[in-house]
Amino acid sequence: MSLLDTQRIEILILLGCGDKTRTQKQVCEIFNTKYPDRRISQSTDSRIENKFRKRILDDEQKFDILDID
Repeated sequence: MSLLDTQRIEILILLGCGDKTRTQKQVCEIFNTKYPDRRISQSTDSRIENKFRKRILDDEQKFDILDID
């Protein structure tokens, strides 16, 4: 069963940012407790995080190309 977009976003929020981050194991435990019928593994968590981070890098590269200094 695939995850809803809102659940993917929730995983990213659970991961946190900066000095307020959680491990993938912690995120899986929290998510699986909240959604016992849609359990995720650490690899699912990792794939979602990597897709998000790749998209951010791609967007930053686009901005760097437009930066004229």
